Amino acid sequence: MIIIRNSSALCNSLFNRFAKVKKRRPLLLISFLWLTVFNSQAQAPLDGVFNYVNGAPVFYVEVPDSNAVSQIELTLGSDATQTDIFNHTFDYDVTIGLPSGFSFSRNGNKVYLGLGTFPDPSVYYAKVRLKNSSGAWSDYYEFYGN
Repeated sequence: MIIIRNSSALCNSLFNRFAKVKKRRPLLLISFLWLTVFNSQAQAPLDGVFNYVNGAPVFYVEVPDSNAVSQIELTLGSDATQTDIFNHTFDYDVTIGLPSGFSFSRNGNKVYLGLGTFPDPSVYYAKVRLKNSSGAWSDYYEFYGN
């Protein structure tokens, strides 16, 4: 505790405390920029659905921002640790040069991925995540289905 006996001492004390805080600002600014620029994680998908349409497997994913996505990674497995049913990373808005039977179509934030051909799994575990233009991946959107 500081005991101040006159007003000039009070002014000096306040100035010294302000000067100490001001010295920390560049470090705080650098820390904040590092956290936002280098550790910016992509936004996770808002929704995902796997279904068969006219006998072909299709995955629907809703992205939060259609301008901030560079890739979509999709895996389907027989359990949470497997990718034995399907595993592919789609480049966002790329509709040509895909493997046989694969397709990419988009209507706003709604993306439809054609997954080629494979038997309808009785039980599956789906995981989908997005990569932003900075190269950072989102958390997975995960669900079970049967």
